[in-house]
Amino acid sequence: IGVQYARNPADLRRFMIVYTVANGVMLTGCLAEQFQWNWPALGGLADMVWIRYMPGVLVQLISGFYRSPDMAGFHAAHVAIFSLILAAPRRSGELPKVQWMFFMLLALFCLFLTGRRKMFGLPVVFFLAWLVVARLKRGHQKGIGPAYMILGVFMIVAIVFGFALFISNDVAYEDHGIYLATTLMDTGPKIFST
Repeated sequence: IGVQYARNPADLRRFMIVYTVANGVMLTGCLAEQFQWNWPALGGLADMVWIRYMPGVLVQLISGFYRSPDMAGFHAAHVAIFSLILAAPRRSGELPKVQWMFFMLLALFCLFLTGRRKMFGLPVVFFLAWLVVARLKRGHQKGIGPAYMILGVFMIVAIVFGFALFISNDVAYEDHGIYLATTLMDTGPKIFST
């Protein structure tokens, strides 16, 4: 698809816009499933209950309109990444585009609901790589300007999101948080084990 449709940066940007909006609409199915709306199209494969179990923690994975939580997580991760790129200021002094921040927040929340830890890492790894590349591209003296602005907005969104989940006192969100927190603890042994 990239070779066929992305002939220049404007084509790639249009592709990201279409992908982000289309999958943003599809991700609303994750919200509908979380709020237990009884729609036949929700929940992925018929009669499948998706769970992850850890001692003391049972996490129900959400897939919404997608076939499985893996697919929902994959698309939510890419919507978060693409919306971050689309929100980024294109010129110095320009403010981030707020409509794309909405898509990023929706994608991160749906990513949280899918419970797919590896997919939750994709936006984090992308963002860290983006900061490094921006730093190298702009040079040591100039800093990275717009990327730091996006980082600040991203961190504020993440803090507000985390605080809202913390004060919600919902056990399901607490279990999701515990499960996703194990990502950091499990990463080192998985990478460095022989």
